[in-house]
Amino acid sequence: MDWTDFINWIALPAYAGMAGLLWRHIEADARRFETQAQAHDKAFTALRSELADYKLVVATTYASQGYLRDVEMRLIGHLSKIEEKLDRLVEGKIKE
Repeated sequence: MDWTDFINWIALPAYAGMAGLLWRHIEADARRFETQAQAHDKAFTALRSELADYKLVVATTYASQGYLRDVEMRLIGHLSKIEEKLDRLVEGKIKE
C-alpha cells in the first residue's frame, strides 16, 4: 500500500462525514423554510381578515357622497329660509 491509497482511505470517511453534514444543513433549512412559510401564511390570513373587517367598518360608518350632498342641500335650504326671515325681520325693524 502506498501513500496515495492511505490518503484515499482516510479521505473517504471525511467525504462521507461532509456529505452527512451537508445533508443535515439542507434538511434544517427546509424545516426552517417550512416554519417561516406557515408563519407568513398565518400573518397573511390575519391581515386579510383585518382588512375585511376594516372595509366593513368603513362601509357601515361613513356616509356616501350622494347622501352627503343631499344633507348639504337640505342644510343650505334651511339656512336660506332662516336668512330670508332674518332679512325680513331686520327690514321691518329698520322701517319702524
